[in-house]
Amino acid sequence: MSTNTASGSQSVLLSLASRQVWPHILAVAHLKPSRLILLHSEDTDESKRPAARLQKFFDQRSRLIRRKPDMELVPHDNFNDVERRLDELAERLNLVTSNCVLNFTGGNKLMATAAFRWAAANGVKSFYLERGNRLTWFEPAGGGLATRTETLDGHIADSLDPLALLRCQLLASEVEREGEKLVLSKLGEGLSEDDFHKRVRNGGSRELVEVAQGFANREMNEGDHLELAVAAVLLKLGVPEVRRSLRLKVNTSRGGTSSLPHAEIDLLFNWSGKLWLVDCKDRIAEEDLMNRLRGALPPHISDNAKGLLGRIGGELKVSQTKVLKEDLIAINDIGGLLGQVVCVRKNPLPDEVRAYADRNRIEVVLKDQVFESFRRLLNPKRPASQVQLVELERRFAESSDQRTR
Repeated sequence: MSTNTASGSQSVLLSLASRQVWPHILAVAHLKPSRLILLHSEDTDESKRPAARLQKFFDQRSRLIRRKPDMELVPHDNFNDVERRLDELAERLNLVTSNCVLNFTGGNKLMATAAFRWAAANGVKSFYLERGNRLTWFEPAGGGLATRTETLDGHIADSLDPLALLRCQLLASEVEREGEKLVLSKLGEGLSEDDFHKRVRNGGSRELVEVAQGFANREMNEGDHLELAVAAVLLKLGVPEVRRSLRLKVNTSRGGTSSLPHAEIDLLFNWSGKLWLVDCKDRIAEEDLMNRLRGALPPHISDNAKGLLGRIGGELKVSQTKVLKEDLIAINDIGGLLGQVVCVRKNPLPDEVRAYADRNRIEVVLKDQVFESFRRLLNPKRPASQVQLVELERRFAESSDQRTR
């Protein structure tokens, strides 16, 4: 590898491919390299196919990187062979040391460690991208390495199509239906936030959004109104586009034979360096259903009937937890480690279901608090507004009253 800086040359990013695509996408958007080399192993699911999906993704987005990325095979199970292979690549591709940067966030531990040592030995800058978009740099300095950190702005990728990001990330599934691409209508753009909020509360969300492309179900379903309301709020809060009513099927390239969808995504959007999945349910709470059923029955019922009622109530609670578990499985495939699930519900979840959601980092938003809740979720570092403080004080007072009764 040459150690002289070529005049006017730009950086070459060497990146270890793995199933998590965001470290590559964010790094390219942040560093703007002139060339990307995706280093992958022979492991099809964990490295080779993700590298191929990334190559296709970047090849179709010239504003991120003009040149089609290269894919290069690197050993995954022999430390010294990784270093030798990188030496061979550097020689064959005539790479300039001072212009190269290594992203060792991906790959298995052996590949990452070997690539890091190779970079240090050859005067190549390297970095690791932590959760929270924190970049830790390792740079040649005085015969050793100097480290520094910086925070990468996840919003640099907000304009990327969530559908394209979804396809880039998916492994076990593929897109069966693309759904609708929703954007704000002219009316939605022109309304003040207060007037916009009033229209959402009064059921006028359909007028606030428009379908830029694609389609969903031909007939409006019961839950469509809530989905449109949430989509409208997200768009008004700054999300560039929202996908609604996507469907997934088993990935046929991995041996699947079914063409039937196995999962439906109510809403999908890209924000701050992650894919968000929103599950909307606008229906009567299970506890209310049980109370209505008990009210419709005679005052005196048999012990057997009482036992059946108890079983039905228990099954309904289990079904809510099952929905959350299905969402977790979906976001694992859809968004990877950085994916975020949000559940929008008409009524509060039972305590045990809410505890399950909290343990698994699933955000729960109530229908009548959509605007303020998503404002907080999308901008967690933003100071609380006066409206939020008043609402928080009101809820605290209500909670205190209930405890003293």
